[in-house]
Amino acid sequence: MTRLLTRTTSSAAVALALLTVPYGATVPPAAAVSAAVATPRTGPQLAASWTGPLSTRGRYVVDAGGNRFKLKAGNWAGAQGTWEGSGDVNDPANNQAGQVSHNMPLGLDRASLCATSREFS
Repeated sequence: MTRLLTRTTSSAAVALALLTVPYGATVPPAAAVSAAVATPRTGPQLAASWTGPLSTRGRYVVDAGGNRFKLKAGNWAGAQGTWEGSGDVNDPANNQAGQVSHNMPLGLDRASLCATSREFS
């Protein structure tokens, strides 16, 4: 079987295809593996088949279990200020129109990947 697989596809692609088989499941025949590896889905096909961890139901964002997911973020309204990481953060010249941006929570685009992924577990 290994000889047949290496002839039809690259060994790295076969290894990747076999690693995606769930534990305890049967390994698909070589023809099915080579067909799946030889014809990857791209563009609209891939976008149509992909399902993210979050979706919408009415006006709510829900997770895969249908539970309401509350986004934890805020606009960092003072991000356009003049503070460049030096000097006193509390200096009024470093804040625009009295905004105290360093005390506001950061938006999702400013959160680290680790912190964001922990919220999903």
